[in-house]
Amino acid sequence: MLQPRRTAHIAEEFHRASVDVAFLQETRIHGETECHERQRLLLAGPPAGSALQGRNGVGFSFSRKAERQKPGVLQQAGNASRIGGAGDEEVAEFYRDLGEAVRKVPNGNPVVIGGDFNARVGERNEETAAVLGRFMEGQRYPNRNGQCLLEFCLEHELVVANSFFQHPPHHKGSWQHPRSKKWHELDYFLVRRRDLSRVCDVRVFRLIDCWSDHRFETAVTIRSVAEATTEDKGTRPAPEWFAETCSQLLPLLEHKKKARVVYENVSRKGETGVESKRREYVRARNAAAQAVRRARNAWWSQKGRELEEAFASNNFSKLHRFWKELQRPQGRPGINAILKEGQKAGDPPLTDAGEVRARFGRFFEGVLNLPSQAVEGVTDRIPQARVEWWMDRIPSRAEVREAVKRLPNGKAAGADSIVAEQLKAGGEAMISRLLDVFRAVWKERGVPKVFRDAVIVPVPKKGDRLLCDNWREIALLIVAGKVLAKIVGGRIQKRNKKKIGESQAGFREGRGTIDMLFTARQIMEKARERQIRLFWLFVDLTKAFDTVNRVALRVLLLKVGIPPLLTESDIIMSFIQDMKACVEVNGERTEPFAVKNGVRQGCVIGSLLFLILFEAVVQEALQGWDAGVEVEVDFAEPFTSKKAGRSAFKISVTDLKFADDLAAPETQERRMQEFADRLQAECDRWGLKISIKKTEMMVQPGRGEEKHTREPRQSTIAIKGQPLQEVEQFRYLGGVMSNDGSLNGEIYHRIQKVGMVWEKLQGEVWKQAGLTTKTKMHMFRGAVLPPSSMGQRRGQPEKTRSGSWSHGAWRV
Repeated sequence: MLQPRRTAHIAEEFHRASVDVAFLQETRIHGETECHERQRLLLAGPPAGSALQGRNGVGFSFSRKAERQKPGVLQQAGNASRIGGAGDEEVAEFYRDLGEAVRKVPNGNPVVIGGDFNARVGERNEETAAVLGRFMEGQRYPNRNGQCLLEFCLEHELVVANSFFQHPPHHKGSWQHPRSKKWHELDYFLVRRRDLSRVCDVRVFRLIDCWSDHRFETAVTIRSVAEATTEDKGTRPAPEWFAETCSQLLPLLEHKKKARVVYENVSRKGETGVESKRREYVRARNAAAQAVRRARNAWWSQKGRELEEAFASNNFSKLHRFWKELQRPQGRPGINAILKEGQKAGDPPLTDAGEVRARFGRFFEGVLNLPSQAVEGVTDRIPQARVEWWMDRIPSRAEVREAVKRLPNGKAAGADSIVAEQLKAGGEAMISRLLDVFRAVWKERGVPKVFRDAVIVPVPKKGDRLLCDNWREIALLIVAGKVLAKIVGGRIQKRNKKKIGESQAGFREGRGTIDMLFTARQIMEKARERQIRLFWLFVDLTKAFDTVNRVALRVLLLKVGIPPLLTESDIIMSFIQDMKACVEVNGERTEPFAVKNGVRQGCVIGSLLFLILFEAVVQEALQGWDAGVEVEVDFAEPFTSKKAGRSAFKISVTDLKFADDLAAPETQERRMQEFADRLQAECDRWGLKISIKKTEMMVQPGRGEEKHTREPRQSTIAIKGQPLQEVEQFRYLGGVMSNDGSLNGEIYHRIQKVGMVWEKLQGEVWKQAGLTTKTKMHMFRGAVLPPSSMGQRRGQPEKTRSGSWSHGAWRV
């Protein structure tokens, strides 16, 4: 690098391309030096004589325009470390040093970090949404350096600017692999999240030759601070702790404001008593400040203790509500724009409120009326079960009282604007009225029309919110109808407890995602110990609840023993027959449209009816087929000796289901293909559709086989002649399953979750000097630690990765 011809060439290239500031890396020099060519080069590297001499090194290049900036506008710092090939300790030390450099920069100053991090950060997901944009090229999951980079960005509120700008692949990749000749994006620009609006573009500039195997990465930053900070960001809501304590704080704040006005008036007019008025104002100001600090500390301390108690008592719903509030985006609520049919990202969207509302109405009408045709006589092979006559009795007062009691509070009202709290406050008089209505339902053999209809509210999913496909529907139902649905649903659930197989854990009391994850990981762990090749098929159904064929469902309910009074007389089916729905957008509703297919979402009956149908589909697919993974269960009976009390039996695990999510393990490729064919054929018979695009395969290698598959590839397993995608990792029921059978992917996933919660609480908790250490520890134990262990029963990470959690926790 120090050769004159190289420094002159690089300076000339930067000058020709009008580059004001450039970051140089791997300059391979020792000590510090400065070169003056067409640009000013500041270079630094390891000390002369050290073991690292001739390696690493960083530098900066400044144009004359950049050098003319006034003092304090431009600060530079460099780190001569190298990330590639370093161990966990070296990488952790590098990011600690880099973090210290970032913390020394005043909060009001922008930070730009650029360099070759040798990192592949993977695709954007829920945990990395605060760091990555939508346009990230490369592999699906991050590597070790990528995980460290993401955690560093979360900790210091930085974003990867490259991922927020869409470019073709040849303008994204900065380094070409010498063997595969594939371009990878390893060089990144990191900026503060609040300064992202000042970065106009980041891309690779292929015409600059810098004597490097990396292409030159450029970040165009031309917006001034004034332009970036004067945008309309909407009204910022008051903090939650202030909203709950404002009744005590407002009098003190008002007194402080009045004391200030009096002091300023006396001081301006030159009247006597200025000093006493000043002291009075200072006392009022200090009293208000102390009250605010005490109120904030008391609120966060109470919140932390509540979260700790929720975690200790397995009240995960309370923890999830808190995390959901943290992830709620700030800014102006409402849906202001959407793309119309046929448009793509980048096209001008619809902005008129009426057009946006009509677009959502057409979209959800199509989603809720997907065609579904079942084969005639699809239930003929199912034997007639004994009729459960106890299910058709008229609801009793005790059942109505219990159903009202079990209604969740804090939920949105239906079309009648009546919430659950109002029914509960009605007492026995309200229960009597409801009981009269339900008796009329049994007499008339059908539910009232208002019990069927729903109000659809769009809720955003991941991805571009201008696309209707990235919105899902939430159905708001009449609360009185929910009471009746709970009564009938309770009876169906009691029946399902005996009739639905153990492999189904969805919508069942005492079962959850943890059971399915634990079983899947146990199978993978045992296969890894014995070095057996294991295939996993993860099936995704296209709009499973919305494509249930109602005619086939009615016949199936009679076959499985549901009394005719509830089926043929339409007490159950009348919840969905002749159903209508309208879409509510920004408080305004569309015209109602008919919903002619599927079961009702948001209703307990709809979920339970789907379980019955999906269980029938899977059992029919497995009929006459003896396959799956054979598991030997060995346990000791209580109150017996260890030797005499031990017993063992073998079971065959063919599938693991949670509602419409199905995972199927198999040890032979041929039998895995046979199961896929059987399931596809049976879904076609019942009118369900398997999404080939989202259905994926994962192969856990056996003895002597390659352990890792870095990039997704086509599998040898196919559905309808289309090969499925084979992946290295799969997100299954909130956990991460890896094809090597280890917990490395799960550890990275947990670190990301912990880092996300930590980052969200930076400004509100960790950086608040007014909060005591005890309060911060309550929040740490109640909000930050639970994501690291929730939903996890057991497992063993690889020894080489055992330090990843400790290093990640230290950085957090």
